[in-house]
Amino acid sequence: LALMFAALIYDADHPGVTNEQLAQERPDFSKVYKGRLLAEQHALELSWELITDKGFECLQKCLFSTRSEMLRFRQIMVNLVLATDQSDKELIGVRSLRWEEGFSSLPDVVPGKERLRLKISVLIEILLQAADLSHTMQPWDIYLRWTKKQYMEVHEAYFTGRSDVDPEKTWYARQAFVFDRQAIPLAQKLA
Repeated sequence: LALMFAALIYDADHPGVTNEQLAQERPDFSKVYKGRLLAEQHALELSWELITDKGFECLQKCLFSTRSEMLRFRQIMVNLVLATDQSDKELIGVRSLRWEEGFSSLPDVVPGKERLRLKISVLIEILLQAADLSHTMQPWDIYLRWTKKQYMEVHEAYFTGRSDVDPEKTWYARQAFVFDRQAIPLAQKLA
């Protein structure tokens, strides 16, 4: 359930610009979220406030009946939403290390049950990353439709002065980067 909830909310209230641009536009976000993962942390905060509202007590009882279940649900949700960020070098390093620990062919890198839990955790994060990049793994017409929407979002940000990245000059290189550095390695891990 935490995976499904995270998949629903990971881009909640997305501003249509990168975290770097958001930091420039919203210094208050940068201060609150310590300059990292601004859009992701904002989506988490907004969504957590909503799901923990008194109006959703019945849903809360279904999702987590105890405080420890609630904390575990939140921890999973946070880990999954933060896993969708593909630009934070520190998190990329942590995820790579966790992948190696979980799927290394070396014996005893991580012991039995703990290794199984780590594998499951890593695979769930990869599933959400795949959802985030799913347009790259779909038939051509779906890829084109989704990519056009992304392009228009970046184009609007550039022409309204919200971004200094001109998609007319950078789009194809950016798409090649997404495939080479994100989508293909992710598809290989899923395989």
